Amino acid sequence: PAIHKPISGEAVFDEARNCLWTLTDQLIKIDLVSLTVQVYKSISFDREYSTFNPIALSPDGRLLLGNKLDKLRLYDPDSDQVTSFFPNQKEKYFRIYLKTLLPDGSDGFWVGTHDRGLYYFDWEGNLQHHFHTESQPALMSNHVTCLLPDSNTQDLWIGTLGGGLSRLNHDKASIETFNRNDGLSDNNVASILQEGQNLWVGTYNGLSGFHKEEKSFRNFYKEHGLSHNEFNYSSALKTKDGKMYFGGLNGVNVFDPD
Repeated sequence: PAIHKPISGEAVFDEARNCLWTLTDQLIKIDLVSLTVQVYKSISFDREYSTFNPIALSPDGRLLLGNKLDKLRLYDPDSDQVTSFFPNQKEKYFRIYLKTLLPDGSDGFWVGTHDRGLYYFDWEGNLQHHFHTESQPALMSNHVTCLLPDSNTQDLWIGTLGGGLSRLNHDKASIETFNRNDGLSDNNVASILQEGQNLWVGTYNGLSGFHKEEKSFRNFYKEHGLSHNEFNYSSALKTKDGKMYFGGLNGVNVFDPD
């Protein structure tokens, strides 16, 4: 089938259905057994200002998706049922453009936005937290590009455009930020992966290895073997064998952090 205008976004692996889900201006399923592509024309999004269509898999197997907060919805591929989160709050969340979505177990989910910071909702759509440059604690940028839950703690790592890398403490009472002054290769963070006590951070100017306990960085650039210094938003993967894949402006960089 024809796939419409490309829109930057994420892909999610659905182990139960053995497929990949992704979004252009419509929902797309890639069957990993038959290698066929199915386009869900009933799940579509307008193409105005936003060119980002994040997608995530909820704990119960439904798809969390939407390019704007007032359009955020859950879709059940088995029943073909769509559930909107804010049917009576369209004006409150109008034109808040989304960049990334992260389910947080059965409690709720995180929403990173283009210019309104970071939201946390429960699965009923009730706002629990909103972090931004004027909140307490505060982010250094309202443009949230990527999110990573720490596998060793309950902290949340937040990548931003212009504001560096932030860690939201598990109690949600404090935010610690790391930027170029602390050794990060660039304040524009595109992606984050974790291996043990280390984070690997793709930025717009190099790849940063960050040791969490020592709070120290080691940076890598083209002269160290990277194909390009600038990495792409939402283009990173850690495989089961531990290898790291980071997509950039000149292909994909692969390495084993061990």
